[in-house]
Amino acid sequence: MSRLFAFFFLLFLAPAIKAAIPDSTAVYEMKAVRIGINTFTFRNFLAGTDSLNKTNQLRYYLGQDHTYNSTLPESRFTREDYFANLNHSWNFRQNWWLEEHVLYQHNRASQTETGSFTEHVRFSPQLLPDWQLQTSVFAGIRRDARSQRTDTGPEYGGTLLAGWSQPADLESASGTILFSRANLSPRTFQRLIADARYDKQFSSFAAIGLRSEYRQNRTEDYTGNNVQRIQSDTLALYFTGTYNITNALVFRSSNRLALPERTFSYRPLTEKTAAIPDSRYDQFELETLQEMLYQTQKLRGNLQFGYRERNRRYATSKDLLKDLLQNTTSWGAGLTWLFTEKHSISTQNQGELLRVNTPSEDNNEDRDEVFYESRLQFTSRWRPNFRTNFGLVGAYKQYVFIKAAQSAENYTERSLFYEPGFVWAPSKFSWDAQMQLQANYQVRSLLSEQLKNRANRTFNQTHLFRYDLSKTLALQLEYYRRENRLGLLNWERFSESPLDTTISNTLALFAKKYVAGKKIHSSFRGGYRYFEQRIRSKAGLSLPGETPELIYLHQVTRQHGPEVSYEGRTQKNMRIYASLWMQRLHTFKTYREAGIPYLGSTFTPEELAANQKNWYPYFDVSVHWPLRFSRYGR
Repeated sequence: MSRLFAFFFLLFLAPAIKAAIPDSTAVYEMKAVRIGINTFTFRNFLAGTDSLNKTNQLRYYLGQDHTYNSTLPESRFTREDYFANLNHSWNFRQNWWLEEHVLYQHNRASQTETGSFTEHVRFSPQLLPDWQLQTSVFAGIRRDARSQRTDTGPEYGGTLLAGWSQPADLESASGTILFSRANLSPRTFQRLIADARYDKQFSSFAAIGLRSEYRQNRTEDYTGNNVQRIQSDTLALYFTGTYNITNALVFRSSNRLALPERTFSYRPLTEKTAAIPDSRYDQFELETLQEMLYQTQKLRGNLQFGYRERNRRYATSKDLLKDLLQNTTSWGAGLTWLFTEKHSISTQNQGELLRVNTPSEDNNEDRDEVFYESRLQFTSRWRPNFRTNFGLVGAYKQYVFIKAAQSAENYTERSLFYEPGFVWAPSKFSWDAQMQLQANYQVRSLLSEQLKNRANRTFNQTHLFRYDLSKTLALQLEYYRRENRLGLLNWERFSESPLDTTISNTLALFAKKYVAGKKIHSSFRGGYRYFEQRIRSKAGLSLPGETPELIYLHQVTRQHGPEVSYEGRTQKNMRIYASLWMQRLHTFKTYREAGIPYLGSTFTPEELAANQKNWYPYFDVSVHWPLRFSRYGR
């Protein structure tokens, strides 16, 4: 009953209540979609800020998210989440605020429900002209329900924020400390964050930024009849810098060093419960990125070099198998040249080397991964109403396990993309065509694994035709085609044997009508959409008492029907969208017998003769409703 009340409150009552609150700025959003034959989603939220009077302010966020599956025998709501966050602030005297925070969250999938109410006192004195200081303390109660257990207890904490700035010297510094603790016997939650930063701008040619951060987080949860404590401690340092070498050449540097530690400890709830062994690891993280940027009116280029390292070491002997040493080296280079006002050519290249080392002799996951990609793009504007683009991309990837036990998985992959397209828009007619041809070849390293070599070729094309009958009426024709051909590859002969082919086509014809009213601008669209997908593969025909026979199978799916949509926008930026596709779904199979035995997946004659037809109306409805009122003070 409570869920049903919350659902109708968020959908209908919450927007109506807003109309009675003065001086408010809020937004209400709703979206309902059928995403599959049996799956539906519905979500909405209401968020805003209200100035109730000169000293009182209310901030809020109310939301819900549902996913419904009609085929499940029970518990059809696979996702049923509710969230509420309310914050009331009272400026009862100069530089002093009293605040109440209410937080509620319910997640049905994880069967968790949390809620808290806290009272905050905030003080922001103006001690010195160049300094800003803000302190706050809070206390309240928190409730946490999960794993069929409910815990309730006190929650308290505080914050300290200090900032210093010198606008004339382009210099600033700040620091933050945040602490919170909740005692929900037998569990405890604790968090501490300390942050300090310094920024300096050296005129217009250079700038630096320094930051240090310490985070401590303690979370406890139930694992069987044990309480699991996860203690995380992280110290991190950041450095960023920018240097303008010339007006056209800039150097940028970004660096991060972090030292995380994490401990997993277990506490039995009863004397008869067996304790789970504790675990702990230390980690070292380093990230650096160096960039050089060059830009003039006709030439733009960039160079990048990056390095990432992550090393994890466990403290207990039983976990040494999970020790991990990993580093990634990357580089990139790009160049764009506008050699005339109408033509430009650009190239972008990148490479990456990943090395994974597992110190344990029992872990066989040591490997190297190498990746290179190069892209060339040529763009031209031949006439004001005619543009072309041509793209060529080559990629290379090598995956190598170091130890012999995993060497059967080693492979090399080569890819080539060709991407032409054009846009032609003479007068009332326009034609936008984009195509992509992709060839991908994956070759295993060992001779014994050559039957796993694969060739995958994909061809995609999109065509959009539009003709404007008038300023408010237009016709639009859409055509999409995708071909995906998977085959067994013989790399030495560079030949392939087909394994699976999927071809899909979509054709849609629409009429669009625009209506401009005094208060709302509307767009209506109506037409017909047709989709067909054919999957060609090999299978077996299973007859009683006979050996399965090879067949060439075609699986056909057709979806078609009328489609209508409406989109409206008011002068106050309220947006409404609704679409409906009355889809007729038809699935069937055809096949041709080969007359030879077959080992693999098989179908009976009854399964091959199955013919399914049904109607599935697909809908998409969304609302964006800004709510703004200014009645306070009248």
